[in-house]
Amino acid sequence: MPVSKKRKFERKTAKRYEFVKFESELFDGEFEFPKLDLAPLRVVEAMNTGEVQKVSQWLTEAGVDPEAIEAYRDLNRNELQDFINAWQDGQLASVPK
Repeated sequence: MPVSKKRKFERKTAKRYEFVKFESELFDGEFEFPKLDLAPLRVVEAMNTGEVQKVSQWLTEAGVDPEAIEAYRDLNRNELQDFINAWQDGQLASVPK
């Protein structure tokens, strides 16, 4: 019986994201985050299960300002949904090159 080889799947090119700009009633200033529609499934799953650290990791990998990530991480459960709604309604800020 042949032994199967372990495969490691890697992207040929780095993933690029469109960014949106939005404001939240909870903070002064404007946020610039990757468009939520383009989030990897692992991030969508993490958002549905409350695993904030995975969302924060994705934001870091995408190049989001660390202070903006910390502001996101400081939200409580009651504030989170309003913030996410503002994020989803954000205006296109940049398109990947």
